Amino acid sequence: MLYPPAGQGVNLVALDNSIFGTDSHWYDGRAFPCFGIDLDCEGCKHGQVARWYGYLPSLWLPSKTKVLACISEGAFRECLKLQSLNGSLRGWQYRLERMGQGKTAPVRCVITGPRHGEPLPPSWDIRAALMTLWRVDSLPKSLQREPSADGPPPDRQA
Repeated sequence: MLYPPAGQGVNLVALDNSIFGTDSHWYDGRAFPCFGIDLDCEGCKHGQVARWYGYLPSLWLPSKTKVLACISEGAFRECLKLQSLNGSLRGWQYRLERMGQGKTAPVRCVITGPRHGEPLPPSWDIRAALMTLWRVDSLPKSLQREPSADGPPPDRQA
């Protein structure tokens, strides 16, 4: 999982057409999916509000390392070009920038243009990658969602 370092940015190329967005919690030093209070969600039980994050298989430039980029809700909301391209993102170059020196400073996304040149490697199964990272056996289809103007659904608020 790739997050931009404090005060820096990373250049990427999207390998998938769409961002996989879901609510998650941060506790115990790592991210966990939010299953909602009705499904015995650990983060909700610990009183944490779920936050939306988008995940996008990408190439990290210039090394061309395959990464799963993490895009915050704020970065997604503020980048209208990212929103309009969601569904046809493959091959677009973008930059994620941490807007401060703290490791939790806001991130912004800037679409820098289409990628030209050599063919891109295939994407991969985002759900399977997240299940491995989050150490869970399954992800309900209902977990995937676009960010809403009102924040997380009522069953995912502590």
